[in-house]
Amino acid sequence: MIRRDTAAVRAIALRITRSLITTALLLWTICSGVEIATKTRRYIDYEYSQWAFHVGVVTTFFGFLFLTLGIPILADLFLKLTEQMQQQEEENGTHQGSNLKADKSV
Repeated sequence: MIRRDTAAVRAIALRITRSLITTALLLWTICSGVEIATKTRRYIDYEYSQWAFHVGVVTTFFGFLFLTLGIPILADLFLKLTEQMQQQEEENGTHQGSNLKADKSV
């Protein structure tokens, strides 16, 4: 029983780690989009300058959208992890308490 709980906690911890990495990549994407949108003057041709600005704005928009959608998922994973850990601590405390009672009666 304890091994199954430990495996569940590890699985949730891995999900949280992946979500944090994804969040960092989304923040990097947003920063890159803002940089592209604001520094279009380094492109000499006007046509490429306009194209770069629109790509930067779209990248920034989708970065914020995905980040906004991902934060509740990340929060839910944190809540599941804390719930799983509390449940595991309660079960470990219950089993240790029953073992102490058995030792006292012997």
